[in-house]
Amino acid sequence: MSQKTDLERLKKQRSSHRGQVTKLISKAENRLTNPDVEIDELEGLLIQLQTKDEQLKSIDSKIENVLDLTEIESEIEKIDEYNEDIVFTSV
Repeated sequence: MSQKTDLERLKKQRSSHRGQVTKLISKAENRLTNPDVEIDELEGLLIQLQTKDEQLKSIDSKIENVLDLTEIESEIEKIDEYNEDIVFTSV
């Protein structure tokens, strides 16, 4: 496969995982508004977020390896911004 095809495939994978992270964050925020929320449920959501974060980091690393040098800085900024969302939700 060409690097361009690899990059497109990796970005599609990342997009799918990011969509799942967005759903998990929304679910966690909704649960936090419920005063009767079970701690176990929140811990489960946190574990899922941490797992997705690890998967995204792996994909991001692969993306960085196939990017042109001119695209790396911009891509790293985007990755860092998205990772901040995960970290702040996990706290």
